[in-house]
Amino acid sequence: MKYRMLILIIGLMMFSCNRTSQKDDLDLQQPGELVVKIGEYTISSSNTISIRANVTCKEDRDLMVGFIWSNNENPSFFDDDKGYWGTQEYGSNIDYEYQLKLNPQKTYYVVAYAYEVRDEIDSVYYSKQLTFNLSEFIEPDNLFVSDVEVTSARFSASINVEESTDVIDRGFCWSTQGYPTIEDNHITAGNGTGNFTSVIEELEDYTGYYVRAYAVNSDMVVGYSSPRWFKTMHEFNIDGYRNGYAYIDLGLPSGMKWAIHNVGADAPEEYGSYFEWGQTVPNAECTTMDVEMTDFSGDERYDAARANWGDMWRMPTKEECKELTNNCTWEFITYKNVLGIVVIGPNENAIFLPASSQGYNIQAGSYWGSTPYESSSPSHQNKYANALSFEYTIYHGEYHSSFSTGMTYRTANKTVRAVLE
Repeated sequence: MKYRMLILIIGLMMFSCNRTSQKDDLDLQQPGELVVKIGEYTISSSNTISIRANVTCKEDRDLMVGFIWSNNENPSFFDDDKGYWGTQEYGSNIDYEYQLKLNPQKTYYVVAYAYEVRDEIDSVYYSKQLTFNLSEFIEPDNLFVSDVEVTSARFSASINVEESTDVIDRGFCWSTQGYPTIEDNHITAGNGTGNFTSVIEELEDYTGYYVRAYAVNSDMVVGYSSPRWFKTMHEFNIDGYRNGYAYIDLGLPSGMKWAIHNVGADAPEEYGSYFEWGQTVPNAECTTMDVEMTDFSGDERYDAARANWGDMWRMPTKEECKELTNNCTWEFITYKNVLGIVVIGPNENAIFLPASSQGYNIQAGSYWGSTPYESSSPSHQNKYANALSFEYTIYHGEYHSSFSTGMTYRTANKTVRAVLE
């Protein structure tokens, strides 16, 4: 468990540690035509500070700009006892930013600078100095986000310090920007050490948020955990029912309606029943292998949607699957602890397709269409059918996604998502 407190002194003024972002008029007019300004900082963790600066001059100039920091006052570009960062820039109004990694047990002095060589003369211009004096504050840890819904989420964290530590307030703060503070949206979760949790409501649907846990000690010093990012769920509307099954209009050019959940399921996140191609009974042995078939959408002899849901429900054709992929936004999400795809139509309505197939380093979804796969290859003839498929795989430690409406072996067990005209 880390203990830290940060006190920021600028010139002769002291600012409270519970303010993690501050703008101040710190212009320092330099000789000649160039001004260096340092005036915005963000304390993003117990030892990381993001600082911005600006250089302005009357004409475009070729400069190296950056920051210098030291444990001694008035750090200089030419001193040995310092750290510095710089980048070559060209212009008359230059903004730049850098993240300083500082030792929590020391005091640091920081200045912004601009360096140039002009007429064979080295010139360095400095901003006013910032002083960072680091000592103890309480930093919560073990932050988790769970039970993410359309407008709510559950946050949990812990403060694992000695019981004698005086924690007078603790809770969570969140915003759509990185590194939220208690000046943003926040909720109190009691006081003291140990585990704590809160359920946050009235969030915006399908919106990304950053959240941090916070703790306040008796000196009113605020410590923060590292941030976590999460995204609320898309709201899945229902436009109506046919034969007892819900559908949604996604605003597709054809006007096609898609079912809210799979055949054999009762909710969007459920996988439902598995069928081999052309079979209407779950897990029944395929009878269409090596049989010349035409598109059977709506034919209750082969169409699992029509046979099980009746009325006008049917399996989508290859072209209708392509319409879904070509006209909608597809994004992997976790909905009610199930990985899958949210498919958002042109009118912002959406459906969720759960990844109903799992394997080593892969999670995928594959949904039968009603169209046989046509191939000139004798080895492929009458053995494959078209399916709407997606994959979420781990390759060399990175996640990769793919979507297709290609061929799939007819004896494979796959799920069905029905459509309605």
